[in-house]
Parts: sequence; structure tokens; C-alpha cells
Amino acid sequence: MSSNGLLGTTPGLYRGLVTGLESGECSARIEVRQAPGGCLTIDYEATSEREGLQHREHTVVAPDGLFVAFSESPGVSVFEMSADGIFVCTTPGSYAMEIHASFNDGVLNWAWHWAVDGVQPSEMSRAICRAAAY
Repeated sequence: MSSNGLLGTTPGLYRGLVTGLESGECSARIEVRQAPGGCLTIDYEATSEREGLQHREHTVVAPDGLFVAFSESPGVSVFEMSADGIFVCTTPGSYAMEIHASFNDGVLNWAWHWAVDGVQPSEMSRAICRAAAY
């Protein structure tokens, strides 16, 4: 298994567009901060004019995976890195979940994939964000 490329994400504020079967089209705001132990934190919000806040999460990016607290689930879910940029949820639940994420050429991509347990997850929401001024 290779190292977690997300750890190379430049800290700062990112803004962009979210699209997907579940999310529809809305705005994304992602703030990336340095954290102890060589980790990062990522705070992500998706909002739309029509529905307001649609999704909120706080993620700790560690060398071997992601630890995610998000608005649709209680507690913290653990996502282990299975390949470059692909993180599979190992926390028991009724959904199979993955996060596909990357940071390349100043662009932060953050995509949620899920399906009922036993079915291969598919992309339901993708944020594509670029650095923004505070």
C-alpha cells in the first residue's frame, strides 16, 4: 500500500461545486488545516440556496486512512486506505461507503460513494474545489 497522498494537500480554504445523484448541485466549502502527528483536518460543508446546509463533516486525515464525523451518521467512521485516493469504511453499518479523494495541481476532489450493504458503492456526490481567499 502506498502513502496517503492527501497529506500533501496545501492547508487553506477551498471552494467549489458539488454534483451527484444524491447531492444534486450545490456549493462546497472545504477548510484544510495542519494537525499534530503529521495529520491534516478537513472541514467540509455542502450547501444549496434551496435546501441550505445539506452535508457537514470533520475529517482527520492520517497516514493510513480517514476518521470522519459527518452529519448523516452518529459517531466517527473509520475509512482505511485501500488504494491511492480510495478509502473504504470499516465501521459497521447498513451502508457500504467509500471516499475517493485527491489533491492535484491545486484542485481538491472529494467524492462520496455508497450503496446498501452487499452492493458495490457508486458515486453519489463529488466536490471539486480550488483554493479561495479567506
